[in-house]
Amino acid sequence: MTDYNVVPPAQTSAELQDIRKALTSLTRSLRRRRPERGPAQDFRDAIDIVLDRLKRHGSSLWGHVIHLPVKAGGGIRVVARTNN
Repeated sequence: MTDYNVVPPAQTSAELQDIRKALTSLTRSLRRRRPERGPAQDFRDAIDIVLDRLKRHGSSLWGHVIHLPVKAGGGIRVVARTNN
């Protein structure tokens, strides 16, 4: 019987890297699109809120990859993020 909910660690690691790259791209895009002044105060404030949250909480948005030694079975494991 095959368990379709199990994702190979290498695939999960690659997805994690893709998510981090996408978040970096989003952050750059928001900084470029943020108006410095003028009538777009609400738009600027909204971007500032998102950028502030990413700065403060960005590192806890995902888990992390642990490389196991060969004597422990080798390979990698992706540790899920926690809400602590």
